Amino acid sequence: MKHRTDIDGLRAVAVVPVVLYHVGLATFSGGFVGVDVFFVISGFLITSMITEDLRRDRFSLRTFYERRIRRIFPALFTVLLATTALSALILLPRDFASYGRSLMATALFGSNIFFWGGSDYFDAEAHTKPLLHTWSLAVEEQFYLFFPLLLLLIHRWMPGRWKGWILGLAVLSLATSLWGVSRYPEASFYLLPTRAWELFLGALLALGAFPALERQGLREAAAVLGVVLLGIAVCAFSESIPFPGAYALVPCVGAALVISAGMHGTNRVSRLLSLRPVVFIGLISYSLYLWHWPLLSLARHLTLDPLTGVQRSAIVALSVLLASLSWRFVEQPLRRPPGAAARGTPVFVWAGAVSAVAVVLGTFGYRSGGWPARVSPRVQALDAAQQDFNQTRSRCHASNRHPITYADACVYGTPGAPTRFAIWGDSHAAELSVAMGELAANVQSSVRLLSYSSCPPGLAFEHRKLAQCARHNAEVLRRMQGDTALDVVFLVARYAGGFGEPGNRFFEEYQKAAMALARSGKRVVLIYPWPEYPYSVPAHLARSALRGEDLARVGMTRAAFDSQSGRFVTMLDRIRDGDRIGRADPARLLCRTAFCTTYADGKALYFDDDHLSVSGARFLAPIFQPFIGPRATAAVTSTPAGHERGTAVPLPPTIPAKAVTAPPS
Repeated sequence: MKHRTDIDGLRAVAVVPVVLYHVGLATFSGGFVGVDVFFVISGFLITSMITEDLRRDRFSLRTFYERRIRRIFPALFTVLLATTALSALILLPRDFASYGRSLMATALFGSNIFFWGGSDYFDAEAHTKPLLHTWSLAVEEQFYLFFPLLLLLIHRWMPGRWKGWILGLAVLSLATSLWGVSRYPEASFYLLPTRAWELFLGALLALGAFPALERQGLREAAAVLGVVLLGIAVCAFSESIPFPGAYALVPCVGAALVISAGMHGTNRVSRLLSLRPVVFIGLISYSLYLWHWPLLSLARHLTLDPLTGVQRSAIVALSVLLASLSWRFVEQPLRRPPGAAARGTPVFVWAGAVSAVAVVLGTFGYRSGGWPARVSPRVQALDAAQQDFNQTRSRCHASNRHPITYADACVYGTPGAPTRFAIWGDSHAAELSVAMGELAANVQSSVRLLSYSSCPPGLAFEHRKLAQCARHNAEVLRRMQGDTALDVVFLVARYAGGFGEPGNRFFEEYQKAAMALARSGKRVVLIYPWPEYPYSVPAHLARSALRGEDLARVGMTRAAFDSQSGRFVTMLDRIRDGDRIGRADPARLLCRTAFCTTYADGKALYFDDDHLSVSGARFLAPIFQPFIGPRATAAVTSTPAGHERGTAVPLPPTIPAKAVTAPPS
């Protein structure tokens, strides 16, 4: 097919928002849609090339895959080699072990499946994974595995039926995306079945499934509308929307309109996209996409504080430089063979060899535990705190993919004893249940864990990622109200996780749940917020230890924490119902001075940026003791933010007993 410089320019329109979104420019809050534009472009170009060869009876699967290898592998494996070397120098053992697994998955073009199993693309933790961005390459490569064969079979057995088959598959994929985005958001984001329609849209363009825009006025209008749709998606979308789903239609249709407008003649938009500077960015867009994310991710590991504007600008500039060099000296020379001798089997042998090397390196990183010999035992111990979470999380902590009923919820404490206590909340409840279970064992009782990922306690509360959250909460509340053995319910949530923002109904629903429990005869204990950090606390402590810094000073000032949590504390303070509402304030221990610590007794008090570790939960045991201990007569209630909270909340008498902690039942 004839080379179109306006499509090169459209690649620039796709990659620039992605890069600027990743460096944190608020104007490009929807820059992640650039990947969707790439999908539409890829579907259009691949289908155009394959169908042209099929019509001329010169199509070869072997030749097709050789071209794909030459297009994708050289730059990709250059970046993987460089990223692996830098990761070995920068990453702590736990992170390097995780990197090793992602390297294996990337080399086998399964990284979208790997990251689907462990990362929400929009979570802060995902920003520290150097190969996260390769998920989109995996989607395309998986598409290329079956799509050429599909076109070939349709051509041979059902000539002229390309449009109908591709349209049917596109509708099926889009319907799956629309259905799955609210029920299985991570799967819908990462996996091919819910993304294929975007590539099929480009394919349908190439097959002439849409009316040709032959009139100049139509081309101009379609191109402008396409740019407007792209601009809306890039600047008005944000990570809070359910994506892909229906929202992905906006950038995909926008890209399709721009491509379609240039198929039968030029227009103002296509001429702008064909300007040499724009085309150049488009030509290096693949390498730029590959380089920018590992550099950003590794820089976040290297620095102990959030990246400054100067640092982010420098990374963007370095990414453009490396992309230019990569395009000139890696992509271009290897994209086309110098002669017949370079074609065929040697290309596949070379591809298999570099993939095998990457798999071996990844296996070493993972199986060695992240090559811990690179750092001191003290640093290793601090880094290992990333694993100091509730070891029964995978079984006992509910999620959209792993719902747990009230009856099946895990119980911590004395086996067979009455379950007088429960902790209800999001993932912040999981580690607290361990410490509470140890306290409950002292009084021959136990604690029921009712935690659900990103689902804080409330009545009608709903979250963009969790359609099941409201149903889960309604069932939990109903069962607790009818549980005659249950005396005390602790409520906890990640208040700073966006739930308490203006316009969000979280606190209204949270208060309704608390009051409903109190009026059913339960004692309700509101667990107040604790400090959250813009970095992984164990990693920060480990890097501080590497630098010989005072670990007791890794944290934030009390003033900074009050600023972070003040509005949430005020809202919690308003929830009152006599002696039925108690309060437990982690800041009493974590922020005993003018400084909030993350380290005590030689241990990290967090296992990531916002979740307390089991050690941290045990550190807070004294604030829960009054509600659970054998002489539970004093508890913690609230006064205005920043002041001591203390008021009695009487509990039923208990029988002191030797401490016993049993695994969940």
